Amino acid sequence: MEERRINFNTYQHSTLNVENLHINDDDDELELVPDNDVPQIKKNSFSLVGRFLTNRPIRVKTMMSKMGEIWQPGRGMDIEEAYPGLLIFKFFHQLDVQHILKQGLWSFDNHTLVLNMLKEDEDPRDVPLFSIPFWIQIHNLPAGFMSHKTGKNIGNYIGEFLEYDEKNDSLSWRKYMCVRVLVDVRLPLKRYKKIKKPEGESSIVYFKYERLGTFCYVCGLLGHA
Repeated sequence: MEERRINFNTYQHSTLNVENLHINDDDDELELVPDNDVPQIKKNSFSLVGRFLTNRPIRVKTMMSKMGEIWQPGRGMDIEEAYPGLLIFKFFHQLDVQHILKQGLWSFDNHTLVLNMLKEDEDPRDVPLFSIPFWIQIHNLPAGFMSHKTGKNIGNYIGEFLEYDEKNDSLSWRKYMCVRVLVDVRLPLKRYKKIKKPEGESSIVYFKYERLGTFCYVCGLLGHA
């Protein structure tokens, strides 16, 4: 039997444009009855919602098995497709969730996984899935600029600065600086930046994204080659 696949291209184009939608308003109230078919998150569970950056179908069983092997949650986990292309990862201990968010990013078959916390009673479709944390190497820095301040400034140019690798300061000489940055996946990845020293001399620094998944070198976007 052929393995079921999830199409993540469906989720990316599922937004309804209501600008030109006309609805007749009246004063009568509409009573709504809870739908038992709507995915519910168990109370006291620790859940993440996510999607893979790809327009290709994902092999469901293989993905579930592989992510379990990589994460190795202490008390196990459940994975379900809440909506087309939108996954819910349910865990049973807070430490497992913290570990996954802290150690990311993650991928399957070289397709990058975008994750975010899912609160109790929150609709998974309302959770923003547009940013992922990257460890980024900054190459060709001028001598004397291997510092937290420089890393923060360049990190905030790339995206949102999160963390400075203290190993940058533990060696007498290093080829590059490493910072952790939250990157908006809707935008092309920044690959270099021209910088200017106080004396007026200019140079170009280059960025290398660690654990980079499928990436287009033409348009600079993640999710396709």
